[in-house]
Amino acid sequence: MSPVALTRLSLLATLCVAAAVVPQALAAQNPAAPAVQRTPVREVAVRDRGGQAIPYAVVTVKSGVNRVANEDGVVELPAPVDADSVELVVRRIGYRPFGEFVRVVEDGRFIVEMDPLPRALNPRTITERRDTPLARRGFYERMERVRRGATVARFITPEELDSRQVNVVSAILAGESYVKIERFGTRPILTGRTPGCALAVIVDGMRMTGMVEELYTREGQDEVRRLGGGQTGTSRFLASRTSVDDLLSAQSVAGMELYPTAAAAPIELQRAAGNGWCGILAIWSGGRQ
Repeated sequence: MSPVALTRLSLLATLCVAAAVVPQALAAQNPAAPAVQRTPVREVAVRDRGGQAIPYAVVTVKSGVNRVANEDGVVELPAPVDADSVELVVRRIGYRPFGEFVRVVEDGRFIVEMDPLPRALNPRTITERRDTPLARRGFYERMERVRRGATVARFITPEELDSRQVNVVSAILAGESYVKIERFGTRPILTGRTPGCALAVIVDGMRMTGMVEELYTREGQDEVRRLGGGQTGTSRFLASRTSVDDLLSAQSVAGMELYPTAAAAPIELQRAAGNGWCGILAIWSGGRQ
């Protein structure tokens, strides 16, 4: 091979080595920036189109878990969402139900905007919604305590009631795990989770007396014996008592609280119920706001 050819071959080899080494050197001098870590989203903010918060909206994620927003319209998701969007169903009395994917994230939150339903009379502002009858009665405060694990209870919200097509109060409670329904003819007798467990019925903060549920109290059993005992005494006792379906209609119920044991109920409801009860049913009447 001629000296010229050898020189050309050597030059070509040098260029090939340089082409392989230079990119590696540049990469070492300028390492790629680390990928930006996205923080999972834990909260949803519910607002109207004007940006006003909507308190106490019921937010349902795809898994079917319900959460109720606080007075600032913010609700914490049952599990953080590490995605650009999440499918939500949101309900609030007076607003058009919302059901779609939410993609916009602001300040680490998903934002839901709801449209108000038309109102023919007596329009209410969002400020009034922060002071609804249920809020004044401590309904949402007790619900928040349950969510934090301070106690165990079942809350039935105005939105859930509004979505049901029932005419009597006992039908609202059908299938609930913290209450059983026995029948005396067509009249319901509410008990706790176990047979013979007396359930106190509280309406708007006051315990109702003369109820069929008193059958399972000590005083009730004494009265049954006085009336003849057995089936005869029981029938006479129940015939003179009132059921929840006699008290008020399903449409007049604004919210419900069910406590599996009286000890699990907050002190204000324990005081209203008095002693001798296995569980407590608190019914709040009025408009669903």
